[in-house]
Amino acid sequence: MSRKTNTRKGATPSHHDTTRATEGLNPANQPKNKTNNKKTCARSGFKEYQQHHHYAWQSALIRVRHAPIATLLTVIVIAIALSLPAALQILIKNTAQFSHGWQNTMQISLYLRLDISDEIALKLKQSIEQKPIVQKVDFISKEKALEEFKNHSGFAGAIAQLDDNPLPSVLVVTPNIPHQDTLEIQKLFKHLTANPAVETTQMDFEWVKRLMSILAIIKQVVFLITLFLIFSVIVVIGNTIRLMGQSYMQEIEISKLVGATDAFVRRPFLYTGSLYGFVGSIFACLCVTGAVAWLNDPVHELATLYHNTFTLINLSLSDIVTLLCLGVILGFGGAWIASNQFLKHMD
Repeated sequence: MSRKTNTRKGATPSHHDTTRATEGLNPANQPKNKTNNKKTCARSGFKEYQQHHHYAWQSALIRVRHAPIATLLTVIVIAIALSLPAALQILIKNTAQFSHGWQNTMQISLYLRLDISDEIALKLKQSIEQKPIVQKVDFISKEKALEEFKNHSGFAGAIAQLDDNPLPSVLVVTPNIPHQDTLEIQKLFKHLTANPAVETTQMDFEWVKRLMSILAIIKQVVFLITLFLIFSVIVVIGNTIRLMGQSYMQEIEISKLVGATDAFVRRPFLYTGSLYGFVGSIFACLCVTGAVAWLNDPVHELATLYHNTFTLINLSLSDIVTLLCLGVILGFGGAWIASNQFLKHMD
């Protein structure tokens, strides 16, 4: 009977009901309620965002599985298009490494007059070594030059018939100048040539300059080829996504009718294009790395014949990461362009 009496109109509210009403009207508790509402909305929005991307990723995988031949051909084309510039970059790196080893051995040969004795030649050697722009000076006497010529020319018998040594003493000067500083190298060359004890001067550097010029041209050509192949990858991925969009046109129209936004419709195609680019770049890395590893042993054997220890440079970790990111970016860009085009046609 007491419970019925408390629930009648005009009955005195209980202490529990009064406390709940007071807490709801208390201004100090209202900011807490607003903060909790914001956190709840943020969590629900983030969860919804995750669900959308999870659905887009699942849709991309399903679409790739439903077209295995088109997927395989697209990945192969992307792998070939990305492996070519990567291989050319490796070629440039190895050529630069090869030329750098010869640049460090750039030398100026001073052929002294025949009447210059070894004592005078050694004094000239010491004076040249004191210059700060000279790294070292090697002295080759007349007798040593003749002995080397006998051993390497194959005319030892004919040389033995000579009464006098026709070869001069030689000073081999190794400059301490970067190969790019052509002006300083020319100044040193003219200064050494002007010495009265020097008969002729030879600088073993012209072919290095030609090699560097050819290498600069190759870099420009590789840059143009890379731009062309990047454009080709975008076109290939864009065309694949366009054809895929046409095959899913009815599904897209139904999604648009029930309120799906362009971003919701576009998202699976973006994941598909990014997946194409990522897988294609992985195959490109494998192709380039395998090719360099396959060529490394023959190149090493050839270098050994010339008393050199040249080893091919392969793709570094930064090169692989760059190639993977490039593939994903190109796939994303091609899919973005293609999806925007057929969405505009639908509107």
